[in-house]
Amino acid sequence: MFRKVISVFTFLLFSLALHSQSISEILKSIDTIKSPRNRIIQLDALAEKMSSQSDSLKAEYFLEYGVAYGRYGLADSAQIFFRKVISLTEQTGQHYQLARAYNGIANVQRRAGSNQESLENFLKAMDIVKDKEDTASIRFIASIYSNLSGIYFNLGQLDRAQKYTEQSITLAQQLNDGDQLAYAYVGLALILDNQGDLEGAADAHRKAAKYISEHNIEYLKGFNKLNLAEIYEKQGNLPEAERLYKELIEDEGMSVEVSLSGYANLAMIKLENGNPREGIALAKELLEIAGERDAITQVKDAHEILYQAYEKLGDFESSLSELQEFMHIKDSLLNMESINALNEMEKKYETALKERQIESLALENEQNQLLLDKQSSEKKLYILAIITLLILIGFGARQVSQKSKFNRILTSKNETISNALSEREVLLKEIHHRVKNNLQIISSLLNLQSRFIKDKTAVDAVQEGRNRVKSMALIHQKLYQQDNIQGIYMPEYIDNLTSSLLSSYKVSNDKIHIKKEVDTINLDIDTAIPLGLILNELLTNSLKYAFVDRKEGTLQIKLTEIDKKLILEVSDDGVGMKNDEEGNKNSFGLTLIESLAEKLDASVKMNQNEGTQHVFKIANYKVA
Repeated sequence: MFRKVISVFTFLLFSLALHSQSISEILKSIDTIKSPRNRIIQLDALAEKMSSQSDSLKAEYFLEYGVAYGRYGLADSAQIFFRKVISLTEQTGQHYQLARAYNGIANVQRRAGSNQESLENFLKAMDIVKDKEDTASIRFIASIYSNLSGIYFNLGQLDRAQKYTEQSITLAQQLNDGDQLAYAYVGLALILDNQGDLEGAADAHRKAAKYISEHNIEYLKGFNKLNLAEIYEKQGNLPEAERLYKELIEDEGMSVEVSLSGYANLAMIKLENGNPREGIALAKELLEIAGERDAITQVKDAHEILYQAYEKLGDFESSLSELQEFMHIKDSLLNMESINALNEMEKKYETALKERQIESLALENEQNQLLLDKQSSEKKLYILAIITLLILIGFGARQVSQKSKFNRILTSKNETISNALSEREVLLKEIHHRVKNNLQIISSLLNLQSRFIKDKTAVDAVQEGRNRVKSMALIHQKLYQQDNIQGIYMPEYIDNLTSSLLSSYKVSNDKIHIKKEVDTINLDIDTAIPLGLILNELLTNSLKYAFVDRKEGTLQIKLTEIDKKLILEVSDDGVGMKNDEEGNKNSFGLTLIESLAEKLDASVKMNQNEGTQHVFKIANYKVA
């Protein structure tokens, strides 16, 4: 409650400040705010003011949004705002903002484990600023060197990571850039720590701490603290390491990346020092938070800790399941093909850069020769061009005048129609994006609430509610990510929904075999939402009740269009539905299904022969 009061008070103070500060000054003040959530609140309050601002200020505004969402862990939202910056700046020559946008996308992709895509965008940012001589661009090059170092650090290529970090430090020292020096020395400390040079890592840590303190760099304090805790841990000072990790986890203003590392490291300390159950609890929290934020590397770490902890407890079935998940993710992140692709891409970039330099010199020589040739005949060409132009103007003046008038009218109408359609599409995507974000926040709130509920029935009810919210959020996410904003591509949606529910109820594909037979159909949102909720309820019932005390089973989903009717069939080979037990437990779900079926004008048939089968014949549906 106290935090809510502070947020409201901050919002009111910021609203008053809008009347006394310029937009540029307000954006600079927002850039100093530590909490990503408070940043987003204040950027939302500024939205109405931005429509009349210049493209440069709009780009700066969207950059702040992208950074805030990135630090908040919402990768999709961050990339949307960074791409808005690219759209605004690519044609206007605002090279610094354009480079920052590509750099922002690359950072989001790096956190998600997409190292190859991240490298591509870091190199795009470098390509934009590499020949610029303004101080901001030169500082930014030093920053990109540090980011490239981070990629190779993640891949375990420590020598290459150290090379880029040292290049960053050299450039930052020439510019006397304290902020960049702090960032680079934190990175160097991590590299030296992983190379086993604890004394060198400690020295780099002290240098970083000096610059962080002098320049009050709040967001780097967490990384520096994490680095120091890891050094303590390797030196055997576990009480001090645990204290720092707990501070990282409990600090609500801490960046997601640092907080997740704190969870992982503290869980490993518990595991390695005879407390596997505490390690499991921490690893599960890590897995949940990392999964919600698309932090693939940390998801991998959580599965690794869990398989080792379950093994120590003698729960070998759970240990094997977690080991399989860990190996699958590890292979996708660290296989040699990815590393070779990254190396090859860098070589191509360096080769292309040299080729462009050679081509530039050759083009310059050619242009000088052409200039000499041109000077000898320039006067004759000018005279001939003028005579020809006068003849053409005299001959076609009347026709051109009439046609021009008609074309202006037609062009004006076409532009009006095109702009209206474009604005409508952008607005609809923005609406779907905001709806998805709001539903995601509701899901997170339900998840948070469930942690404080002791009654298992209540916890299950909250989880079912969260799954219903996720099924609707998934629809809105599909609408703003695809070109067709009117309809949902059902095969992909059903794949995503089943995967989400299997994850939610911690059911592996080895236990439940999912068979899908789905027509390639796009459904209107008015049909997709109730149909998605019905499917969510049926799958939830099967996953919770159909396979109790069974090692495996089969769940089948069919969605077909036959004789102008949409047929939805969900069946399982489980134990069947018992009216006095499971039916009562899920009475709200069954009532919801009946209500939604009535909305779709659907007939419902249920069979309980060797399992449970529901068949819906839907008459009232729309195809997009």
